Amino acid sequence: MDIEPKRPEVSPLDRRLLLLAAAGPLAWLMQLGFGISTVRWMCDLGSRLPLYLVTAAALAATAAALAGCWRLARAPEGLEAEPAPGSASPEPAESERSQAPEDSPAAEPGAPTPAAGARRALAWSGVVLGVFFLLLVAATLVPGLVLEPCR
Repeated sequence: MDIEPKRPEVSPLDRRLLLLAAAGPLAWLMQLGFGISTVRWMCDLGSRLPLYLVTAAALAATAAALAGCWRLARAPEGLEAEPAPGSASPEPAESERSQAPEDSPAAEPGAPTPAAGARRALAWSGVVLGVFFLLLVAATLVPGLVLEPCR
């Protein structure tokens, strides 16, 4: 008998949260990669404009992700996700409800689900990462302001 493990369904809200939390580090990596690769171009132009454009794009992406995580972290009921496509409804069946212990969090009406708690933690992690990488992107610009690209 071959038993296959059940793959967890990932809701669109979970995907969005993961993307928002990872946007800051990805924007910083983009800034480093493009900033280094545009040095010869900046030297030929005699201008630091490409560096400023790359930094502005990284700051905008990080700030937008930070705002999205902040909005989701502060949402009172916004982290109760809709079911993933093709999955069963989030409401337990009547037989499952009757078997749940009375002191379990799922038995209380209006109590947050463990998934909502995990989503809230991910949203707050995205806020902390967003602030850190916003400062890091801005700090990465400092050497470009001080040093000449052709030297």
